[in-house]
Amino acid sequence: MALYFLASQPRFACRGIFDSILEDIDRIESAIVPMLSAVSQQREESAGKSAKVTDDDSKLAISLNVANFKPEELSVDLDGRILKVQGKQEIKEENGYSMRTFVRQWMLPDDVDVEQLKSSLTEDGHLALEAPKITKKSSTTRSIRIETAPAAVTNDDSKLAISLNVANFEPEELCVDLDGRILNVQSKQEIEEENGYA
Repeated sequence: MALYFLASQPRFACRGIFDSILEDIDRIESAIVPMLSAVSQQREESAGKSAKVTDDDSKLAISLNVANFKPEELSVDLDGRILKVQGKQEIKEENGYSMRTFVRQWMLPDDVDVEQLKSSLTEDGHLALEAPKITKKSSTTRSIRIETAPAAVTNDDSKLAISLNVANFEPEELCVDLDGRILNVQSKQEIEEENGYA
Protein backbone atom coordinates (compact mmCIF):
# COMPACT_ATOMS: atom_id res chain seq x y z
CA MET A 1 0.00 0.00 0.00
CA ALA A 2 1.59 3.25 -1.11
CA LEU A 3 0.89 6.50 0.70
CA TYR A 4 2.16 8.66 -2.12
CA PHE A 5 2.14 8.86 -5.88
CA LEU A 6 4.50 10.84 -8.09
CA ALA A 7 3.39 11.32 -11.69
CA SER A 8 6.67 12.84 -12.64
CA GLN A 9 9.73 13.50 -10.62
CA PRO A 10 11.00 17.08 -10.71
CA ARG A 11 14.61 17.56 -11.53
CA PHE A 12 16.08 20.05 -9.15
CA ALA A 13 18.73 20.23 -6.48
CA CYS A 14 16.51 19.33 -3.50
CA ARG A 15 15.65 15.96 -4.93
CA GLY A 16 17.85 14.17 -2.41
CA ILE A 17 15.85 15.64 0.49
CA PHE A 18 12.53 14.47 -0.99
CA ASP A 19 13.94 11.03 -1.67
CA SER A 20 15.02 10.81 1.94
CA ILE A 21 11.56 11.90 3.18
CA LEU A 22 9.80 9.43 0.90
CA GLU A 23 12.07 6.61 2.09
CA ASP A 24 11.21 7.53 5.69
CA ILE A 25 7.49 7.41 4.84
CA ASP A 26 7.96 3.97 3.25
CA ARG A 27 9.72 2.69 6.39
CA ILE A 28 6.97 4.05 8.66
CA GLU A 29 4.28 2.55 6.44
CA SER A 30 5.95 -0.87 6.35
CA ALA A 31 6.14 -0.83 10.16
CA ILE A 32 2.52 0.28 10.73
CA VAL A 33 0.66 -1.91 8.20
CA PRO A 34 1.59 -5.28 9.81
CA MET A 35 0.57 -3.95 13.24
CA LEU A 36 -2.80 -2.79 11.91
CA SER A 37 -3.35 -6.16 10.23
CA ALA A 38 -2.51 -8.00 13.46
CA VAL A 39 -4.96 -5.86 15.49
CA SER A 40 -7.69 -6.40 12.89
CA GLN A 41 -7.05 -10.15 12.87
CA GLN A 42 -7.16 -10.31 16.69
CA ARG A 43 -10.53 -8.53 16.72
CA GLU A 44 -11.90 -10.93 14.14
CA GLU A 45 -10.57 -14.00 15.96
CA SER A 46 -11.99 -13.02 19.33
CA ALA A 47 -15.50 -12.26 18.04
CA GLY A 48 -17.68 -15.35 18.11
CA LYS A 49 -14.78 -17.80 18.27
CA SER A 50 -15.20 -19.14 21.80
CA ALA A 51 -18.05 -21.57 21.16
CA LYS A 52 -18.86 -24.36 23.59
CA VAL A 53 -20.72 -27.31 22.06
CA THR A 54 -22.54 -29.89 24.21
CA ASP A 55 -23.76 -32.96 22.33
CA ASP A 56 -25.28 -35.63 24.57
CA ASP A 57 -28.11 -38.18 24.34
CA SER A 58 -30.86 -35.65 25.07
CA LYS A 59 -29.83 -32.43 23.29
CA LEU A 60 -27.35 -30.41 21.25
CA ALA A 61 -26.43 -27.08 22.86
CA ILE A 62 -24.10 -24.37 21.57
CA SER A 63 -22.98 -21.37 23.62
CA LEU A 64 -21.22 -18.56 21.78
CA ASN A 65 -19.61 -15.43 23.27
CA VAL A 66 -20.94 -12.43 21.31
CA ALA A 67 -20.51 -9.82 24.05
CA ASN A 68 -19.35 -7.08 21.65
CA PHE A 69 -22.46 -7.33 19.45
CA LYS A 70 -25.96 -5.94 19.91
CA PRO A 71 -28.94 -8.26 19.27
CA GLU A 72 -29.80 -6.42 16.04
CA GLU A 73 -26.25 -7.05 14.77
CA LEU A 74 -26.66 -10.84 15.05
CA SER A 75 -28.49 -13.35 12.87
CA VAL A 76 -29.15 -17.08 13.26
CA ASP A 77 -30.14 -19.02 10.12
CA LEU A 78 -30.91 -22.67 9.48
CA ASP A 79 -30.54 -24.00 5.93
CA GLY A 80 -31.48 -27.67 5.98
CA ARG A 81 -29.17 -29.03 8.68
CA ILE A 82 -26.59 -26.21 8.42
CA LEU A 83 -26.79 -23.77 11.32
CA LYS A 84 -25.18 -20.39 10.63
CA VAL A 85 -24.57 -17.58 13.15
CA GLN A 86 -23.42 -14.21 11.86
CA GLY A 87 -22.46 -10.97 13.52
CA LYS A 88 -21.88 -7.70 11.67
CA GLN A 89 -21.02 -4.46 13.42
CA GLU A 90 -20.24 -1.12 11.79
CA ILE A 91 -18.68 1.60 13.93
CA LYS A 92 -18.77 5.15 12.57
CA GLU A 93 -15.65 7.13 13.22
CA GLU A 94 -14.63 10.72 12.51
CA ASN A 95 -13.02 10.00 9.15
CA GLY A 96 -14.83 6.83 8.14
CA TYR A 97 -15.97 3.65 9.78
CA SER A 98 -14.69 0.28 10.88
CA MET A 99 -16.47 -3.03 10.56
CA ARG A 100 -16.27 -6.18 12.64
CA THR A 101 -17.82 -9.44 11.40
CA PHE A 102 -17.84 -13.13 12.18
CA VAL A 103 -19.53 -16.18 10.71
CA ARG A 104 -19.78 -19.58 12.43
CA GLN A 105 -21.39 -22.66 10.86
CA TRP A 106 -22.22 -26.13 12.14
CA MET A 107 -23.63 -29.18 10.37
CA LEU A 108 -26.26 -30.52 12.77
CA PRO A 109 -26.32 -34.32 13.26
CA ASP A 110 -29.26 -36.33 11.89
CA ASP A 111 -30.58 -37.10 15.37
CA VAL A 112 -31.12 -33.40 16.21
CA ASP A 113 -34.73 -32.17 15.96
CA VAL A 114 -34.11 -29.00 13.91
CA GLU A 115 -37.80 -28.04 14.15
CA GLN A 116 -37.33 -27.52 17.91
CA LEU A 117 -34.16 -25.35 17.64
CA LYS A 118 -34.30 -22.33 19.97
CA SER A 119 -31.92 -19.42 20.54
CA SER A 120 -31.55 -16.91 23.36
CA LEU A 121 -29.15 -14.09 24.19
CA THR A 122 -28.10 -13.50 27.79
CA GLU A 123 -27.42 -10.06 29.26
CA ASP A 124 -23.70 -10.84 29.50
CA GLY A 125 -23.49 -11.52 25.75
CA HIS A 126 -23.73 -15.29 25.38
CA LEU A 127 -25.83 -16.62 22.52
CA ALA A 128 -27.34 -19.99 23.46
CA LEU A 129 -28.67 -22.36 20.79
CA GLU A 130 -30.38 -25.59 21.81
CA ALA A 131 -32.28 -28.40 20.10
CA PRO A 132 -33.48 -31.70 21.56
CA LYS A 133 -32.47 -35.04 20.11
CA ILE A 134 -35.04 -37.10 18.25
CA THR A 135 -36.04 -39.97 20.49
CA LYS A 136 -35.84 -43.35 18.86
CA LYS A 137 -39.20 -45.04 18.56
CA SER A 138 -39.45 -48.14 20.65
CA SER A 139 -39.76 -51.41 18.81
CA THR A 140 -43.26 -52.15 17.55
CA THR A 141 -42.80 -55.84 18.35
CA ARG A 142 -44.58 -56.94 21.50
CA SER A 143 -45.74 -60.23 22.98
CA ILE A 144 -49.42 -60.78 23.61
CA ARG A 145 -50.51 -62.99 26.49
CA ILE A 146 -52.66 -65.95 25.46
CA GLU A 147 -55.86 -66.47 27.37
CA THR A 148 -57.97 -69.62 27.35
CA ALA A 149 -61.29 -68.98 25.64
CA PRO A 150 -63.95 -70.94 23.80
CA ALA A 151 -63.52 -71.24 20.03
CA ALA A 152 -65.39 -68.52 18.22
CA VAL A 153 -65.15 -66.65 14.95
CA THR A 154 -66.37 -63.08 14.80
CA ASN A 155 -66.37 -61.15 11.56
CA ASP A 156 -68.01 -57.79 11.21
CA ASP A 157 -67.05 -54.43 9.71
CA SER A 158 -65.29 -53.14 12.83
CA LYS A 159 -63.03 -56.09 13.72
CA LEU A 160 -61.55 -59.33 12.49
CA ALA A 161 -61.29 -62.40 14.69
CA ILE A 162 -59.23 -65.42 13.69
CA SER A 163 -59.61 -68.78 15.41
CA LEU A 164 -56.94 -71.48 15.19
CA ASN A 165 -57.26 -75.00 16.51
CA VAL A 166 -54.51 -75.30 19.13
CA ALA A 167 -56.12 -78.05 21.19
CA ASN A 168 -52.89 -80.07 21.23
CA PHE A 169 -50.88 -77.22 22.82
CA GLU A 170 -50.64 -75.80 26.31
CA PRO A 171 -50.95 -71.98 26.61
CA GLU A 172 -47.25 -71.66 27.61
CA GLU A 173 -46.27 -73.44 24.35
CA LEU A 174 -47.87 -70.74 22.21
CA CYS A 175 -46.56 -67.30 21.36
CA VAL A 176 -48.46 -64.57 19.54
CA ASP A 177 -46.45 -61.53 18.38
CA LEU A 178 -47.63 -58.36 16.70
CA ASP A 179 -44.89 -56.73 14.60
CA GLY A 180 -46.38 -53.55 13.16
CA ARG A 181 -49.37 -54.91 11.22
CA ILE A 182 -48.05 -58.49 10.99
CA LEU A 183 -49.56 -61.05 13.38
CA ASN A 184 -47.29 -64.04 14.11
CA VAL A 185 -48.57 -67.17 15.87
CA GLN A 186 -45.87 -69.65 16.88
CA SER A 187 -45.88 -72.82 18.89
CA LYS A 188 -43.16 -74.91 20.45
CA GLN A 189 -43.92 -78.30 21.92
CA GLU A 190 -41.39 -80.76 23.28
CA ILE A 191 -42.52 -84.39 23.45
CA GLU A 192 -40.41 -86.77 25.48
CA GLU A 193 -39.79 -90.10 23.74
CA GLU A 194 -37.68 -93.15 24.57
CA ASN A 195 -34.67 -91.94 22.56
CA GLY A 196 -34.91 -88.25 23.49
CA TYR A 197 -37.16 -85.32 22.66
CA ALA A 198 -39.16 -84.72 19.50
